[in-house]
Amino acid sequence: VMVVEWLLVLWEYNPKASPEKSPSPRRGEFGERSIIWRSCWDLGLLLAGLTYFVLGNLPPGPDGLMWIVTPVMLTVMAGVLRDRGPFSYPRQTCAWLSLLGLLCVQKMLIFSAPAVWLLSLGIATVAMVVNTRYLRHPISAAVTVGFGLGAINVAIFDRFSLSLSDWFAVWASLGLLLWLFAARFRQRPPSTLPRLYAQAAAGWANALCVWNLGWLTWHSIAVFDRVQSPSVVAVVAIGLTIVGLGVRSGGYPDNWTLYGLGWALELLAIEGLRFFSVAPIGLILVNLALGLVLQLLGDWWLRRTARPLPSGWHVIPLLYGGLATLLRLDLVEAWTGFVTLGYAAIAIGIGRRYSATKPLIYIGLVGVSVAAYELLWYRMVGWDAGDRFVAFAALGASILYLYRVLTGPLMGYLRLSAAAVHGFAHVHWGARSIA
Repeated sequence: VMVVEWLLVLWEYNPKASPEKSPSPRRGEFGERSIIWRSCWDLGLLLAGLTYFVLGNLPPGPDGLMWIVTPVMLTVMAGVLRDRGPFSYPRQTCAWLSLLGLLCVQKMLIFSAPAVWLLSLGIATVAMVVNTRYLRHPISAAVTVGFGLGAINVAIFDRFSLSLSDWFAVWASLGLLLWLFAARFRQRPPSTLPRLYAQAAAGWANALCVWNLGWLTWHSIAVFDRVQSPSVVAVVAIGLTIVGLGVRSGGYPDNWTLYGLGWALELLAIEGLRFFSVAPIGLILVNLALGLVLQLLGDWWLRRTARPLPSGWHVIPLLYGGLATLLRLDLVEAWTGFVTLGYAAIAIGIGRRYSATKPLIYIGLVGVSVAAYELLWYRMVGWDAGDRFVAFAALGASILYLYRVLTGPLMGYLRLSAAAVHGFAHVHWGARSIA
């Protein structure tokens, strides 16, 4: 009955209908019978709501697919009706109602057979392509891309038997393809269909990236704890994610891209090292190396672009160094002092970039002293207390002497005044004396 009601509306609107019932081609209106046809429209909406309520309370199954005729009819009406008619519902209203109806259909079919849900998603994708042509709205484009992605995922699920690791690669591949599409059309004029779809593709790629990295993090933690074995597919998925984030950056990575790359590189290190059964020391050294490399890369990027660096260039190297330090807290060996020294070098390198980050220089200098005492402490194992005291005093005096001798080079590299260098040396001497 709902379909018949709306077909009557479409028939009356057809300019080829009989003259006494057809709208005026110049005005696009229905004339004196407009009340009847508006009633057909309203009654059709009422019947659509009632059938959704009835079908929505049935167990999941193919019966819910019948209701997809409602949003499809609304899409047809959006293509036929103009922006004026016997009722104040232009084609955009029909398209929006169709979008809402297609979402309701997916809610009813989410637990049905994969083939039924796939058919529904396929129809919904085609209908939304038509709706988006009329709506020209980011939400419509995002829903269209979402239906398309859903159809692809359901088709793969129905056709192949994949493990969770295999799905990592699928999601990473889809994200990469979406970012490539977005990069191809991101420069189109605003509000054009390619630009809208590019924005929608970029948004879904971002969501897929976060979703995939979350699952990969769970997998990497299990691998690190030796609960699961490392997976080649997981490594491939991480590599595809890194490539996709590189495409997303567009030549100038923002904070989200930098954090995503930092996250993915950490997961890649965990998965890769477990393939070679490397001890935890390997992950400590890799994190320290990543921190130092990214800190130097950030300095090079600052010189190359002469533009303010996103905060990710400062935060990520510190996070890598901090993670390396945390992983070695329960280790006291001959090399552990070099981890502290490397973290201090990262802090100093970042602190010298801007005046706002200058406090990191002083923290780094403290770290250098701590690293020196830590290295000396390991070598004093078995010494008498008096010998240790003399060794600590000699090291403190040596550090103070180096500050005085190297004042000029330190001023140039750290970008500090002579008074600041001498003041920190005095503070260091006073702290050593109290200790």
